[in-house]
Amino acid sequence: MTVSNTFLAALSSHLPITSSERGPILVVPSVEDLHSVIRLANKTKTPLEPDLGQATTRPNAVLLDLSPLNRTLSYRPEEHLITIESGIRIDQLASTLEGQDQRLALTYPGDRSLLSVLGNEQLSLQSTRYGSLRQWVVGIHAITGDGHLIHYGGEVVKNVTGYDMGKLFIGSHHRFGLITSVVLKVLPKPEMTRSFLFHFDELDHALRLSQKLNQLVSSAEMFSVFRTKSTFGWQVLLSLSGLKTVVQTESDRVHQEAQSLNTDLQELFLAPQAVQRWTHKLDWTHPEEPEALVIRVALPQKSLLDFPYRIFSDAELKNADMLIPMHTQQLWLRWVSVHVPPGETLEALKRMVESQQGFIEVMRVPAALLHLMDQYNQETNPVLSRWTTSLKQQYDPHGILMPVPQAPAIGGASPYGA
Repeated sequence: MTVSNTFLAALSSHLPITSSERGPILVVPSVEDLHSVIRLANKTKTPLEPDLGQATTRPNAVLLDLSPLNRTLSYRPEEHLITIESGIRIDQLASTLEGQDQRLALTYPGDRSLLSVLGNEQLSLQSTRYGSLRQWVVGIHAITGDGHLIHYGGEVVKNVTGYDMGKLFIGSHHRFGLITSVVLKVLPKPEMTRSFLFHFDELDHALRLSQKLNQLVSSAEMFSVFRTKSTFGWQVLLSLSGLKTVVQTESDRVHQEAQSLNTDLQELFLAPQAVQRWTHKLDWTHPEEPEALVIRVALPQKSLLDFPYRIFSDAELKNADMLIPMHTQQLWLRWVSVHVPPGETLEALKRMVESQQGFIEVMRVPAALLHLMDQYNQETNPVLSRWTTSLKQQYDPHGILMPVPQAPAIGGASPYGA
């Protein structure tokens, strides 16, 4: 443990630091304690990182376990608003909402904390209809890197006027401050949900069906094309939800289309459980294979659907896991380390995406390929660079929280979920 002795000596007796393989961990039982810890870290120049299951990125940093911050502070079901502390687990939050026949707009793995989802703004398969998490956050409470308590937004949607600064913290990877609680808009549970899984041998057949289904249904909540090693071939996952009459009518259209194509269709009758299972399976920000290369590509939709064939050979596509959440303009690629395509293929991918005014972000890399983070995630927008540097100086002048990387994204895209 290389934590500052001054920091250790000044901690309250009820805040002991424990050692782990991932680094020193400090359990924080309350917002007041977190406030004290951050102010102390500023005095002693001790780096802090929220404990999200990762190893510390800096050898002298302290991991903060915020799981005790898991209370529901207020819940007004009639207004579809809930205020919760950020350490709460997604499954705990879902259970609270279930009691009022309500739910989150977006689905995430149940074992994730809300803090981890807010910081990384992870992909949700329901982004097809509901967009990103930041659209469902009405207000936040946070503690900045220099120890100031801030509050943006509120529990009344109409109170959010002008620039919504709270959105800055969502997807910021906890670089400017730590969110302690949020006000979320939630949804009533739909009258009916029907989920379907199509199986194909070829990607172009899966994409062709997806384009046809897009014309036939309007109640799609989850709509993705994907391939993983465990599924063999390509899958189209479609979930319809909403009014019973609409979902039944559109489900009949889906079955008719499957019959006309003579394709393999599986209906997922246990829809909520099926959604959770696929949410975990397709959560590539925390892949089961620790030695995996995960790349996120953003392109205009027309280019997105056909570019894999123009870049990768059949063998390279065969070794790639791919996820295309329809209507998000994103494509996720994953290779386990032994099957990572050669450097010239990755360079061709980079050039093609840049020529289409898109961007690439490397999400995870095997240890042997850490150089790809610097090679791909390069800041090319000087305005964005000045903006992020200014925010860091304002909110975290001593640099105790996560540093702003030199390479957030290719093509000038924002690393904060824009």
